[in-house]
Amino acid sequence: MVDGLVVSGLYGGFAVRFSPDLLAAEIAATNLIGAMPLRFVKPVVVHNLYSALHADQRPLPILGMRRAGIPVHSSLELAVRCIQALAERGEVGSARPCSKVLPGRARFGGDNPKALAEDEKEAEEAFLSLGAKPIAMKIVSPDILHKTEAGGVKLDVADVASVQRGFLEILANAKAAVNSANVAGVLITPMAAKGVEVVVGVVRDPAYGPLVMFGLGGILVEVLRDVVFRALPISRKDAFAMLDEIKAQAILDGVRGGSPVDRDALVDLIMSISDFVEASPEIEELDLNPVLAYPDGLAVLDVRIILTASSKARSNEKQGLRHDQFSETPRVGIRGSCPSRYTRAQPQ
Repeated sequence: MVDGLVVSGLYGGFAVRFSPDLLAAEIAATNLIGAMPLRFVKPVVVHNLYSALHADQRPLPILGMRRAGIPVHSSLELAVRCIQALAERGEVGSARPCSKVLPGRARFGGDNPKALAEDEKEAEEAFLSLGAKPIAMKIVSPDILHKTEAGGVKLDVADVASVQRGFLEILANAKAAVNSANVAGVLITPMAAKGVEVVVGVVRDPAYGPLVMFGLGGILVEVLRDVVFRALPISRKDAFAMLDEIKAQAILDGVRGGSPVDRDALVDLIMSISDFVEASPEIEELDLNPVLAYPDGLAVLDVRIILTASSKARSNEKQGLRHDQFSETPRVGIRGSCPSRYTRAQPQ
């Protein structure tokens, strides 16, 4: 069985080098080769010495090959590397079917208690209904993607007076940051247990396509920029390697007597998010930051998704939207704060 084809040498230039009588045969061969990817669903890459010439000097068969969508390279090494990359991509794709639905255990929001307060009285009631324990307060607005920078976040709020004051301050800060911001309210959630803050995200690069990112999260992602990237699709082996490639990977193993984080849960999350974005071309950017990694499982505290300008789900202008609960049936175009615990499924 042939899984791919590399055509190398003087093909396309025989009529130039030897005899014009060979041109018709070369064009016929070009038409046959150009139809092969669709006919056999196999990749074809061409190496040709004449492809290095300016476009107006290239032989007709080479121009025809390019018009058929066949990549043509003047470097044999580059052509072989391309077919190798296609082979690796095929192995990953066949070994791991892509699903647009995240695993049932990956609940962003789930049944975790939370409330959206539209005034300080509702904020107070939400605080009391959560047991009057320390809470997190975050602005909810499709116009404010970076809530911390806008002063839209209050943490460890522990009494009624602080809740009321925090609510008013958050709204004032939001209006100051974005004058005409559409504010739905303030999200009230219990404080999550402390863990190692990491970030998981995906961005679409115009040259390389979707890239998955992993690194230290929270405000550290902007300060330290300790992140690594992989072009999708990736394997679980790739995802585990990403955890070891950040400069501060020792933190994941536990420092000063701390417990190591649940690497399997992190890899599960990276793979699920990668699958989700690959199956959702309307998503241009996705960020989970921060994600709190624990010895057993993890918690996703904040989600941001930006749609492409061409997405049918939104207008022609890219926007980030609020999302309060991200469960088994994902809805794209979201922006939300979800203090949710994510644990790996236990064997039955």
